Amino acid sequence: MKLKRDILVRTTTPKRAAEILKTHEVVDSYVSKHSQGRLFAERIWPLLQRHIDENDSVGIEEILNVCNLELQHLKESALQFCEEAFRVSLLDVSDEVVTKEYEKAWRFKEMAEFLNEQSGIVNTKFLDWVYFTWNEEFAYSIIIDEDTIDLLIEEIDAEAIKDTRHNRDYFGYGGGYLDLPEWLAFIAMYLEDDEQYERLYKMFIKLKYPPLQDALAYRLQRPETFIGVLNYCNNSKLELGLILLMHWYKQFVREGGTLRGYDDLESDHPLAKDGQKQFEIRETEIASTIKNVMISFCEFLGRNVVERWYYGSNQYSDFSDSYAKDSVDEANQLIDVFFDNTFTVKNAMTDFANPRYLVFLARQCEKQKEDALLDCLEKGYNTLLFSLNMHKLPQFGDELLEIYRGYTLPLQMRGTYKQAYKILLKSYLTRHEGLGTKITDDYNKKVAREVFVMSALMLMTEDDDLLECDRKAIYEETVDLLFRQINSCWMPHLQEMYVDALKMAYVMVCQVWKEKREWFEMRLARSVENMYWIGMVLSVGDGKIGFDTAQIVKKRWKNEHLVMYIRTQQIHEMNLYEWMKKWVEAIEF
Repeated sequence: MKLKRDILVRTTTPKRAAEILKTHEVVDSYVSKHSQGRLFAERIWPLLQRHIDENDSVGIEEILNVCNLELQHLKESALQFCEEAFRVSLLDVSDEVVTKEYEKAWRFKEMAEFLNEQSGIVNTKFLDWVYFTWNEEFAYSIIIDEDTIDLLIEEIDAEAIKDTRHNRDYFGYGGGYLDLPEWLAFIAMYLEDDEQYERLYKMFIKLKYPPLQDALAYRLQRPETFIGVLNYCNNSKLELGLILLMHWYKQFVREGGTLRGYDDLESDHPLAKDGQKQFEIRETEIASTIKNVMISFCEFLGRNVVERWYYGSNQYSDFSDSYAKDSVDEANQLIDVFFDNTFTVKNAMTDFANPRYLVFLARQCEKQKEDALLDCLEKGYNTLLFSLNMHKLPQFGDELLEIYRGYTLPLQMRGTYKQAYKILLKSYLTRHEGLGTKITDDYNKKVAREVFVMSALMLMTEDDDLLECDRKAIYEETVDLLFRQINSCWMPHLQEMYVDALKMAYVMVCQVWKEKREWFEMRLARSVENMYWIGMVLSVGDGKIGFDTAQIVKKRWKNEHLVMYIRTQQIHEMNLYEWMKKWVEAIEF
């Protein structure tokens, strides 16, 4: 099996991939002028042969000691060799140190070619060693015949792998990262590169435990690999199907991020041009690719299982690179389109209290206008309000506003808002008087529900279809109740929970009820105790506040900044004080 150049595109950044190819070209040129590499291979071969024998008398340490005379890189991790090669590839090729580095790279290649000529060399110990001494030239030059691969797959013992000390500890504590033997990881890489998906499926089955199967999937890097394995799954392997889905998504967006980087790379290097070409092909085919992948997984797992994964996962946590984030957004938009175009009322779930899914369901209600779907939406939100997902709501912003809008949609579409809003306010109202110090977790959740309902009702008044007098009455009554609640609540952490509702009220007064803006700002500046909360609320506006309000804020800051300084210092949050100071100094009026 020869090294496939396109794997460099998939597994590295564009600039790094270009340097890899440059290094390969220089090494190949150097090989044509030197012949010492075979001597090194012949020197190391007897030690290897004794090491992999059943009654071996040579340990890996002795082999490494010999190798380290010339190849210090053998002790390092997979990318260490490549990083060293990148560094020297930028230097003068005539430099003696550079020449030595290229000779090391070439000797790896020569040793692999020599080892492939030996019969019976490939077994688990040998592949452990290959994986341990990882570098691309060496690893991708190893050749394994199909009969040997089948025998190696049969040797997989899931119980033994699970029972290693590392994995036993993680199983005991419920950890998610498990270790696989090096030889097994090498076989997975080998089969993926050769597109032998049926044998990869057999490896998954032999591992049998989902955490070990997940560890194997983690070693695979090409999105098409997971689809290829899925084609060999049967309906009894639903857990495996979900593992394949999750890893397909991760590798699909990562590949997209890498290729997107090529599209931005200003270089005439052949590898850069190849990456740009692959990106163009991907962009042409991405809509149909995602549609076909979603159809395959929905048919295998069931639509609701795929929806629970998609809307329930935090798909942004693993991707910090800006190109990868763009790839995530692109993929998510197309998955959204797929679910939107294929949705029917019978697909609706009422027991899945996930905010992102409820926003999707609200869009379907507006699109299909079916009363049964509104019932599902109401049930879903009721489940959300009393679920742990209430603690996972996003920060104040567009995403949270969409969640609020979905909550009041049934009231608006059925025209029951006028009667229902007072009932809702009364139902979710919390009583702070006489509470004392007995604050329970249930009480915290109750306040969170109250804030959610008040915020949603205030946002509802942006709808022009509601009668003007009704809209204004709902807004004013809710805001009045909000100020009463925050002033009657004496626990700081509960007061802080009302800040999101105050932000919602201020956004509405800036955009819809502009004639009430000065009234709201003055009331906020005078009645809210914590200066930092006042700043947080007013900061979601357009940056300007009324003259009278500005005077009150500046006067309060002059009198209270020392108290705030001490408070923030005590809780090691001096950034809050600095933010407030800058905000007050920048106030416009």
